[in-house]
Amino acid sequence: MPSIPSAPDPSKPVSAGNSTNVSVMVDGRPVGDSAGPDVSGGVAMVKDEQLYQLVAGKDYGEHTLELEIPQPGLRAYTFTFG
Repeated sequence: MPSIPSAPDPSKPVSAGNSTNVSVMVDGRPVGDSAGPDVSGGVAMVKDEQLYQLVAGKDYGEHTLELEIPQPGLRAYTFTFG
């Protein structure tokens, strides 16, 4: 009988063996041309404890950043803007 994979343990931080893809949206749309170097096709693969640059646009002003995280377990501690 095939084994059923268990859900990610939310008590474990994301690590090399436990990565997650995060969809990045700005103002309700995929990040597109404003994507930072850590985003490919509107998705950032978070796999290590490091700083990820998600947006690198030059359109300064008031915007809404949305991160869609499809599974539990990702911990984010610091966000910087500007």
